[in-house]
Amino acid sequence: MVTTQSSCWMRLPSQTLSLIKGFLISLGKFQKFYVSRELNQVEIDQMELHINETWKYISKMPGGLNVTPKLHALLEHTIPFVQLHRTLGLTFEQGIEALHAAFNKFFLRFVSIRHPSEKYILCFRSLLYMNFINHSN
Repeated sequence: MVTTQSSCWMRLPSQTLSLIKGFLISLGKFQKFYVSRELNQVEIDQMELHINETWKYISKMPGGLNVTPKLHALLEHTIPFVQLHRTLGLTFEQGIEALHAAFNKFFLRFVSIRHPSEKYILCFRSLLYMNFINHSN
């Protein structure tokens, strides 16, 4: 198993290396909250602490780390979203991609159906039967 501690073999100044390690570790702690359930307030508060810790490491990077739009959205807009919806894991990209893969599998299963709307209805029904789509409050 490769960890952040053991994989940082690059020849960088020790301060830069420790900042990179800290950034990756804090980002990993934040990622643990990507779970497919509602989060309680304690978990949301912990998530916010890890986001603030991640920003701390970014701000200390020499030369300024280029903050991409995706990183900005992740670190700036996650907490308001989570406080509103009480979850992050039910809405993130991996779940959508898994649903897309399942839909493609069903789409191939009904390849002999010629009428497109009928094919889509059968695919959607199959997703419902397999419990890929559900409703939660």
